[in-house]
Amino acid sequence: MLYTLVVRMNKGLALALIVMFSFGNMIGLIVLSTGNASANVGAWTAKTSMPTARDGPGSAVWGDHIYLIGGSTGSGTNVNEVYDPGTDTWTTKAPMPTVRAYFGMGIVSEKFYAIGGYTAGSHYDVNNEEYDPAADKWTVKVPLGQARNMVGVGVVDNKVYVIGGVTGGPGTEQETTKVEAYDPVANTWTLKAPMPTARHGLTVAVVNNKIYAFGGLADGTYLNTNERYDPSANTWTKKTSLPTARFLPSAALINGRVYVVGGDTGSSSTSVNEVYDPATDSWTQAAPMITARCSFGTGFVNNKLYVIGGSTGPTRLATNEEFDPAGGPPETKPDVTITSPKNGAILDVTNVTVNGNASDTAGLLKVEVSQNNITWIKTYGTASWYTELTLVSGSNTIYARATNIYGGVRTVSITVRVGKSIPTINVTSIANGATYNSTHLALSGTASDNRGVTKIEVSLDNISWTDAQGTTSWTANLTLPVGSNTVYVRVTSDSNGITIIHFSVYINDIDTTKPTIVITSPKDGATLNSKSVTVKGTAFDEKEVKEVQISSDGNIWIPCDGLSHWEGKLELKDGKNTIYAEATDGAGNKQQTSITVTVRQKGFIPGFEVELLVLSVVIAVAIFRKRPGGH
Repeated sequence: MLYTLVVRMNKGLALALIVMFSFGNMIGLIVLSTGNASANVGAWTAKTSMPTARDGPGSAVWGDHIYLIGGSTGSGTNVNEVYDPGTDTWTTKAPMPTVRAYFGMGIVSEKFYAIGGYTAGSHYDVNNEEYDPAADKWTVKVPLGQARNMVGVGVVDNKVYVIGGVTGGPGTEQETTKVEAYDPVANTWTLKAPMPTARHGLTVAVVNNKIYAFGGLADGTYLNTNERYDPSANTWTKKTSLPTARFLPSAALINGRVYVVGGDTGSSSTSVNEVYDPATDSWTQAAPMITARCSFGTGFVNNKLYVIGGSTGPTRLATNEEFDPAGGPPETKPDVTITSPKNGAILDVTNVTVNGNASDTAGLLKVEVSQNNITWIKTYGTASWYTELTLVSGSNTIYARATNIYGGVRTVSITVRVGKSIPTINVTSIANGATYNSTHLALSGTASDNRGVTKIEVSLDNISWTDAQGTTSWTANLTLPVGSNTVYVRVTSDSNGITIIHFSVYINDIDTTKPTIVITSPKDGATLNSKSVTVKGTAFDEKEVKEVQISSDGNIWIPCDGLSHWEGKLELKDGKNTIYAEATDGAGNKQQTSITVTVRQKGFIPGFEVELLVLSVVIAVAIFRKRPGGH
């Protein structure tokens, strides 16, 4: 594994610390930056391929250049090719002394250390060779204590830690937990606390002087193991596992988060790019590589990660792809739908197949289904998916959640019922809490159910029920007692599901009795000597007298003062007059009475008009007879 540490200086100030380690095709890159840490989905771009297609190289960054050393082209190679991202070009440097692949690399004081690996003749290697990129020169150092292949390497405090790997040889392989630390200054090795999980083909990252070991292979099992080593305490701690178990991936630390890229899942090479946050011990997704592969080299230059070479199946690659962790599209959410069962469906059985579709322009990572929005089951398929669920009797909510490669999530849900359907019913003719003056009410309304409505019933006590007329549109006639009433309406579905609603109405106490009214003054038949008259009387009702009025002609009515004892003034005409009085009660019932009076003003004698006429005639006759010549 190649391990590279670069300190860039600007006017005496450290701007960035880059630690890059490579195990064969597994490269770990650590970047400690003065910039703000952020988790971006990122974007990939194809760059100029390296001259020699190979997998299992060691890789390191020195200055602004990436070194790809050794590896396998089908047979071992010791080629040393250097990539310049600034010009997107390749050059060749001094070859490594030992032809080998899948070795570990670390860098201390700007010198590379290539350790272990797999050499010609199928031998696991103990070689430790130092490369000085400034002088383009190789030097042999004290070998590894035990020959190992596909190790992980990390550098802490200028010590190179060689972790795990496989020992023995082809046919006698045995994964190991061994950890050895190399001191380049003393040129010595020290045995350290073993890794908890024996494995090879792991990848390593260093964060805050702690070494994280991800993935690998043990006894044919592809691992998602994540274990952290503390060199100062010489202890190991288990951490949250990788989402995707993988062999021969690469780890790169970018702005405080570890990007674990590619690898072999057992069934195929993968392009997955999963991001680990050591601060929260949690994982998210970033944009996957363009080319799925494992066993490649990496380098981080000018805030870009370069993934170079590797293999997919038996094909060795020269592919070179650039990853910009700050690039890529904004966070997006996939689309997901549940196509079966339908929302609101009524099911006869608890075991159900849930089907649906999902899509995303960037790519789907997974689709999951849940019955409680807490525990999720991964579906079979993604773009077109299904899964089996066991529901409960009654109402069930089914959730479907799609996640895209950037970690964008969308959740949808439907509600279904197992067993009896629950019908709905509405009363449209009477409002809850209304007051009516009639004891006879006509009810009407609507009802519905997914499986059909069997009958509608009404009740005044929720015990005795009477059938209404109709089902989805219904009517019923009720006779209610005076006072407060609760009316119940019940609908039954074809599956014997029942819904009952109720509402309150108030029936007024109906008053049909008219009040009584009497005129006490003047008396009926009286003769009055004035046209202005004060009419007095009494009125009575069992509940209340609301108003009393009087009239001299039955058309124009004058309100009176008082109710049970009342009085009012009228202007009459000379001669006979009819005086009317009317009482009205609180229910609007009315009662009238009347009397007849005669008005004769002062000095006026009834019948005197005729007598005066006769007297006038007599006087006239007498005067006529006394005249001369009269008889």
